[in-house]
Amino acid sequence: MIVVALAVAVAYGLVLQLPHRRLIAPGIAAAGVHPALGIVYAASHFGVVHARRIHSMRLKSALDRADELTAIDLVASGVEAGVSFPIAVSTASRFVRPHVSEDLGRHLRRANRNTPIDPESDPTPIEVMFRIARLSASSGARLGTELRGLSDTERERDNARHDERLARLPVKMLFPLALLILPGFLLVAVVPAVVGGVSKLTL
Repeated sequence: MIVVALAVAVAYGLVLQLPHRRLIAPGIAAAGVHPALGIVYAASHFGVVHARRIHSMRLKSALDRADELTAIDLVASGVEAGVSFPIAVSTASRFVRPHVSEDLGRHLRRANRNTPIDPESDPTPIEVMFRIARLSASSGARLGTELRGLSDTERERDNARHDERLARLPVKMLFPLALLILPGFLLVAVVPAVVGGVSKLTL
């Protein structure tokens, strides 16, 4: 009995140190009522936590993407106003998220060292901006106009991807809706007919 009490105390202490301890106590209570109920609760909790993590990652990626395009617009505005490209990049890095600011600083340091850019890599908009700046310095093209075209192209690409996701949404929702509607349909339409048929056969 003492061993069981000590084990329960240790388990409770571990639960209190977990990040989701507020949600674990109801799970333990549900498992105490019935093991299947505890399993359902645990699976639901895992699904909710996983969905929140995915949503947080997607939101962070979308914000970084928006800040990358904002940085390109800010650099383009600075260049068009007569500011040099390095100063425009340094200024733009102050108005974007830390991750994008670090990316700008890293590429600016590489540009100052004349580090070659890998042509085979899949470039981000920031990398494309620095490639355009390097080509513009040698060709004499208007850098501000080129950067405006880059940001417009990237936004059009984002809008196209968004439209594609919206077009696929009805297909993705079909299976969950079927799972939700089918049980109710069976209970309302099929089960009474089956029960009535069975009762007539028994008579």
